[in-house]
Amino acid sequence: MPRQKTEAMVYRSLYQLAVEKKRLQEELDSLGQRFQTITQRLEQIETQIQGLETDVKQIAQPKPPTSQLTQSLTPPPTSIPPKPGSVSTFTLEY
Repeated sequence: MPRQKTEAMVYRSLYQLAVEKKRLQEELDSLGQRFQTITQRLEQIETQIQGLETDVKQIAQPKPPTSQLTQSLTPPPTSIPPKPGSVSTFTLEY
């Protein structure tokens, strides 16, 4: 036979339901904030993807050679020619 309902059992059930309701409301708030954070990050990623795709298109387009580019490819003249038999040394640090 089931127990008879008492006033204490009803108050206990009310308390349990109130606690669960509060917990679920807090969880829902947390999920709402997480949803906003994820949405903002997805928008940032989409913006970065579009920027990189634009960069790729610009890089892929052939550019005509300019006189400045041609000038930068020619080596600068050396001011002092090396003496025959001389050795240049340098130190390499790592």
